[in-house]
This record gives sequence, C-alpha cells and structure tokens, in this order.
Amino acid sequence: MACFREQVLFCEHCKREENLPVCCGKEMEFDGTSFFCDICGREIKKIPQCCSATMQVRSSLRNIKQDIFKAQ
Repeated sequence: MACFREQVLFCEHCKREENLPVCCGKEMEFDGTSFFCDICGREIKKIPQCCSATMQVRSSLRNIKQDIFKAQ
C-alpha cells in the first residue's frame, strides 16, 4: 500500500490548521517537545500557539494509490 503521512498543527478551540515549520526545504520533525531539522540540526523549542493554547500536531495517513485511481 502506498501511504503518505500528513502532519499539520491544529488548534482544538477554533479548528484552525497550519503547516509545520520548514527548514532546509522540508518540514521539520516533531519529537513531542520541539521541532528539529534532521538535515542541519536546527531546533525550535517554542510550539506555535493559537487561542492562548499550544497547537497540537495532528497526523493522518493518506492512501495515495486510492486517491489517484478514485479520481479517474
């Protein structure tokens, strides 16, 4: 199965979604406490906030094969 993991920052209060921070041309990884770049080692300890609360990282798996062939 051809799956793709999508991650976004999500505000539980207003339901706003935001892309993950980008470094060296790709999305930064989240280790549960901070974002880091696995290429250069840069770290961001401050997690974005919305509605006076910390945004959550929401992950989902997309079946790319199904998306491609369903559209035809």
